[in-house]
Amino acid sequence: MCKDNKKTYSLPYDANDTKVTQFAIKTLIDEAEYTWMTVYEKCTLMIAKLKNGFIITESSACVDKSNYDFELGKKICLNKLEDKLWELEGYMLQTNGIGTITYSSSPMETLKGFIKIIPTSNEHNDKED
Repeated sequence: MCKDNKKTYSLPYDANDTKVTQFAIKTLIDEAEYTWMTVYEKCTLMIAKLKNGFIITESSACVDKSNYDFELGKKICLNKLEDKLWELEGYMLQTNGIGTITYSSSPMETLKGFIKIIPTSNEHNDKED
């Protein structure tokens, strides 16, 4: 349960969840408020306000306005929203639920434990004459 100054809302997770579920994503999408518009006669713009007040924008456009299909644009925007929610919810669950990342003062130091940096061939193959 989350509280802000004006309202209370339930998250689609409980304290023991260790993964993002399709149910959680569907709940967020179903409970969002949407504003749709066509921009420049060939771009669909979606503004989604999630139940907690967070706003996400997505767009879909075509090259030639004669190919523009508003309904197809809506479908593409909703697919992009779903993909983005998977990412955002995974990050939120990782941070608030099953663990956190400890950041150092240097971004490269923080990343050392998570990625392997492979030097380009020019960095190590240059020989002095």
